[in-house]
Amino acid sequence: MKTIYLIRHAESDLNKDDFHRTLSNTGKENAKSMSQHLEVLGIKFDKIFCSNAMRTRVTAKYLCNDIHYNASQIQYKESLYLITPANLIQFISNSDDSNDVIAIISHNPGLTQTRNYLTNENSGDIPPCGVVKVDLTIDNWNEITAGIGSESLYVYPNMLH
Repeated sequence: MKTIYLIRHAESDLNKDDFHRTLSNTGKENAKSMSQHLEVLGIKFDKIFCSNAMRTRVTAKYLCNDIHYNASQIQYKESLYLITPANLIQFISNSDDSNDVIAIISHNPGLTQTRNYLTNENSGDIPPCGVVKVDLTIDNWNEITAGIGSESLYVYPNMLH
């Protein structure tokens, strides 16, 4: 079995162009709270892949604090910036099979649409700093297909306050 966590970046400031926006104060607080919540849940990732946009990079560093994931091991990928669902599925299917639990920190609408594709459900948009865990009934990442997953965790900042 493989598990993927789809994580949307925390709330960002609108004071710069899209790629260079950083987190708002609310976004920073939400990312800290989410990191602490993931630690309480005992969540561990074998590998984290992250869009190279500023707001995703900052979100990733906050999330790594409490789950004891070495931030220097995050793989930043330009291809994850505003990625389409089809390209995200292709990216996931090319993942190293030695990693059973991966996290993708990226953007909407691609993350939400990918969750919907994997689960054959539509639970609405993943909000900023939202985390969705999808369990996949596959042994190898290249076996990924529509509806093969089930959502086993969906948490977002408003649930934590």
